[in-house]
Amino acid sequence: MLQQLIKKFIMTEQFKIHPQFRILTIINKDLKYLYVSEMAAKYLNLKPIDMIGRSWRDLESDLPSEDFERLDEKIKEVFNTGAIVFDTYISISKINGQHPSFEYLLAPIFTPNGDIEAVICYIAESKLSEVPTSNQITTISDLVKLCPMAIFIVDKEGKILTVTKECVKDFSSNQSEVNGKKYQLCEQATSDGKSQEKQQQLLNQYLTENKKLNQLIELCPLGIVLYDNKGNVIALNKAHRERISNFRKEEFLGKPGRYLLEALGFDWENSPCNQAIHGVETLDYYLKNAYGNCYLLNAIPLRNYENTIIGAMTIIHDITEYEKLKEDMTKLDRLNLVGEMAAGVAHEIRNPMTVIKGYLQFLSKNVSDSMVEQFYLILCELERIEQIITDFLSLARNKLVENKKQELNSIIKGILPLIATNAMEQDIELKVNLAEGLPHLLLNEKEIKQLLLNLARNGIEAMDHHGTLCIESIIEGDMVSLSVADCGCGICKENQEKIFDPFFTTKESGTGLGLSVCAGIVRRHNGTIEVESEEGKGTRFIITFNALDAR
Repeated sequence: MLQQLIKKFIMTEQFKIHPQFRILTIINKDLKYLYVSEMAAKYLNLKPIDMIGRSWRDLESDLPSEDFERLDEKIKEVFNTGAIVFDTYISISKINGQHPSFEYLLAPIFTPNGDIEAVICYIAESKLSEVPTSNQITTISDLVKLCPMAIFIVDKEGKILTVTKECVKDFSSNQSEVNGKKYQLCEQATSDGKSQEKQQQLLNQYLTENKKLNQLIELCPLGIVLYDNKGNVIALNKAHRERISNFRKEEFLGKPGRYLLEALGFDWENSPCNQAIHGVETLDYYLKNAYGNCYLLNAIPLRNYENTIIGAMTIIHDITEYEKLKEDMTKLDRLNLVGEMAAGVAHEIRNPMTVIKGYLQFLSKNVSDSMVEQFYLILCELERIEQIITDFLSLARNKLVENKKQELNSIIKGILPLIATNAMEQDIELKVNLAEGLPHLLLNEKEIKQLLLNLARNGIEAMDHHGTLCIESIIEGDMVSLSVADCGCGICKENQEKIFDPFFTTKESGTGLGLSVCAGIVRRHNGTIEVESEEGKGTRFIITFNALDAR
């Protein structure tokens, strides 16, 4: 409405006579421009669109801060007092090599409720006192009188203060008869009073629904972004800021949408967001960025009542946790299958194997020396089969283990002789560094020994008859960690996510069950297992337990 008033005003004869009247601005309570005339922007080598919605501090122009800060204080004075303010001078230098000075007049613009909505700033390059009286604006009423629209101004009590000629025509009366009368009385004199009331009701209804919509967008748990028809971000709701992008609103508002999308790791040109601005609707579009985050994106074009595209809206749902849950469920299904297989294997094979092994051990004592080596190989392979069956059973064990309060270091020391023997056979150096004063943990000694032995053997096998195997216990607050590190070949990034899957192995003779068994043991102890590895440098496994579980 304010912008329409000014646009109507600049078409009047008075304005054409005195071009200095063209330097007009309207400022809100945040000291940002609501309206800027072409002439006012031209003095700063800008366009009105470059200034609207911004304060003078945001403009890329060399402005005298002292003068403009004084102008800000005067504008605040108008908002606080409602009085008209006149002041001199604003001097702007270094614009086309000129040094023009200005005088200005500030007047409040009231809402129908009597609140000050904005301040209009009339600026003249010549002195205001030199402007002919017939055309000099000294109050906001003078500005309204010059406007060819039907406008009247009332005070807080509803009395009419100023009317335009067009308004008097509608009242079928003269200006002196209307001034000082109650607005309600004049409204009855108008033929379209009911229509105006209906329009006001519709406007209030629109403003209410618009506020509801804005609240809904802000409180929606899904990330919502609104773009204008040029692809600039005009709105960014709370869920997007906190759950999706983790950015501040000010970082992207008013800027091209490509910055927002590229910050999330996506390309703008082929994105559904850009396509929506060109009229293409996209639903349930799956996106995954380089950081491993997964999103489901919906993008639709926004149209006005004439069906013209005025922008786009995107709704983005972070489904990273859902995708991880799907992977975990797949792994769980595989583990359940392994459990069923293990139970069957144990029942059908283990008992016959025990009999075969017993007879072979008996027969090996009565064979010739030339056959001893062959019997030894057969017995070794049978022991290997037994170990595989044992791993199956350990992997399939779903019942709760019996844990006792004990110190991790004592369990490590109990299995060290066996690990040291294996390391010595492969010419591997063993280093042990155990932290003192570890708190007691709820542990199953047998399972922790199996966990440490499996990790140690993996480390020894990863090193080709040379290197160092390092076993450490670490305490950090209430957390106690067991670390097993080698300097072997390492694990590539592609395989690091798969090494705990049953049957996954990179060894020619491996079963792919060792690390799966380790992960199961850690899970039953409510711990965590992490892997740090770099190809060609080695691998480190870190198992962490919470000492609070034992209290």
